[in-house]
Amino acid sequence: ILLACGRPGAAPGRPGFEGSRWLIGALAAGLAIVLAVAVAAILPMGPKQPWRSDGLDKPIQLGDPTLDLSENLHRPEPLAVLTYTASDNAPHYLRTTAMTKLTSDGAQLDSMKLRTGDIGGAYDAPGDPVELNVSMRFPSQYLPAAFSPDRIHADGKWAWDPGTLSIVSTSSNGAGQTANLDYKVTSVVPTADPQAIAKAAAGTSPDGERDLHVPSDVPAEVWDLAKQVTAGAETAGAKAQKLVEFFQGDDFEYSLDAPSASGSSALAAFLLKDRSGYCIHYSVSMALLARMEGIPARVAVGFTGGASRGGSFYVTTDDAHAWPELYLDGLGWVPFEPTKSIASRGNQPSPSPQPEPSPSPSPSPSPSAAESPSAQPSTIPSPQPSAAPGSQADGGNAGLPVAVLGWLILALALLAAPALVRLVLRALRLRTVPSSTAFAASVWQEVAATFADLKLPWDGRSPVRAAEALAAELPAEAAGGLSAIAATIERCQYARKAPDTSQLAAQTRQLLKLLPSGVSRGAAVWAKLWPRSLFTRFSKSK
Repeated sequence: ILLACGRPGAAPGRPGFEGSRWLIGALAAGLAIVLAVAVAAILPMGPKQPWRSDGLDKPIQLGDPTLDLSENLHRPEPLAVLTYTASDNAPHYLRTTAMTKLTSDGAQLDSMKLRTGDIGGAYDAPGDPVELNVSMRFPSQYLPAAFSPDRIHADGKWAWDPGTLSIVSTSSNGAGQTANLDYKVTSVVPTADPQAIAKAAAGTSPDGERDLHVPSDVPAEVWDLAKQVTAGAETAGAKAQKLVEFFQGDDFEYSLDAPSASGSSALAAFLLKDRSGYCIHYSVSMALLARMEGIPARVAVGFTGGASRGGSFYVTTDDAHAWPELYLDGLGWVPFEPTKSIASRGNQPSPSPQPEPSPSPSPSPSPSAAESPSAQPSTIPSPQPSAAPGSQADGGNAGLPVAVLGWLILALALLAAPALVRLVLRALRLRTVPSSTAFAASVWQEVAATFADLKLPWDGRSPVRAAEALAAELPAEAAGGLSAIAATIERCQYARKAPDTSQLAAQTRQLLKLLPSGVSRGAAVWAKLWPRSLFTRFSKSK
């Protein structure tokens, strides 16, 4: 912009002024480039992610997690889901999503506001970082991860929901994107001990009242039961612990024969009469009773930690599971394990979870066979090596083509900038203004600038005298057009009555089209790409 500006008050041809303009312009351009490169390099953008926003321009239809859970637990034979290794060598619950809506029809997914890019910093509750290297073999719309995920390195197109921290496939392949997928996830796993939980008050969840809603048709007897079970507990955390003790008591039993429904009537029957069911009944019931006591709650869905095999953990469809998460002040979302027959430590999901019973139990391997890699069940895949550093899975070189393309676009933009500036100036000069005198001067300035761009000689005298002097250097049609324009402009400047200038802009545009015919094709192209009138003073011939 500085170089394209005119030089008001400067003497023509003064070398000192020209040098200072170019020096300031070069310094400004160099500083802008250095700042752009330096700032981009130091901004805290987080690890590179090979995620794209493709697929978010249309609704994503997510399946019912409760139906998937029931289908997996009722399979005649378990299917392999994934294997993983953990940086702390311990098993971890792998969460896929969370159901935040409790309605008369049961627990349901709520609408998600999916985002792409880095998930780091989306959740800041305390915990210990744990890195999992996962080999996924089972198709799923979600990417299983220990809660709460903080960094994800996975091929494909993914997005995440800020509320539930669910990681959702946005690929056109949908659930098939996870089949035969190796990925790495770093999570901040909650580490609150029973003493800290017992002292914790109910927190205010990011979702507000949504995590406290109780269906209106829940029977009064269930409300009475919630008061009875939590009687004597002074804090929300202590109430949560009492709820876990209640569900782990002898009055409840685990059974896959119970109906999979989790609506108000089914939960009332489970809590007040039958007290027989599987994880969906336990988890939704605890979330419901917790909400009745003013504790934000939701139901997480995913898998227990699986079985240990030679340093890795193997997860099958028998490990499909649901558990409640309660929001406590200072601790965030704390997972609990109320389901009968699932081993637990204190009041959190177990670090050594046992799989939910299969409807058709198969023989268990002996301890020696379980530890032997060669004796693995045929339905469980062998562990796969994680992606090597620098591969697309961890984003090593994924940004190189994008960077090259970015520099290419920048270079093209810089090359095109003078031509664009020149076009803008022409449009401004040929725009009709109220004062015909000012408009005429602007038009004549544009004619002079075009002569400079084409390296045609210019005469600085009055318009009519200049047109007469330049006519010999121009094609006949262009010379006639220049003479007509010059006559109108000179009358605007000196005549007592201003002439009609309504056709002046159109006449000038026609002249500007004719002028390049008087020079070589190369000179005409160069005049458009690098217009000299932006950088040099118009020369004069006398």
